[in-house]
Amino acid sequence: FTISKNPDVKVITAGNIITSVRQNLVALFSGTLILSVVLIIANILMISAIFSSIINERRRELGLLRAIGARKDSIFRLIVYESAMLTTLGGISGIIVGGAILRIYQRTIIFNLKALNMPYIWPSLSSILVIALIAVGLSVTVGVVGAFYPALIGSKMHPYDAIRGGE
Repeated sequence: FTISKNPDVKVITAGNIITSVRQNLVALFSGTLILSVVLIIANILMISAIFSSIINERRRELGLLRAIGARKDSIFRLIVYESAMLTTLGGISGIIVGGAILRIYQRTIIFNLKALNMPYIWPSLSSILVIALIAVGLSVTVGVVGAFYPALIGSKMHPYDAIRGGE
């Protein structure tokens, strides 16, 4: 109480510090979550646009497949499987490249964190594998959701119109 009477000194209690840190962390995590959701939606829209152009380029091929007996659901599954395969490979290659870059700069990261008096501990292998599987699963989900509408449109094309090139 004697210190708090001095006008040049501000007294901060432990409760205030913990509350301030908690509020800052909540704001940080909320912002990160919002940014992640926006990026996932943007990726879904981008994949949808890419698969729309792929279906437009393959219009005649899809029409020929329909003309020789492929059903609508077969065309739909073909497009969705392609998107799942591509996004699985993309997710796996992204994890490999990200891990390699992290390993390359490991010494620099550890040095900078030690300079800030922050410890750096590598997560366990099982934690890394779980996170990698979740990331690949999320990338496949985003790819399939993004390709769903173009696959639906591609599967509903009439064979004659698709081969001719018209709508």
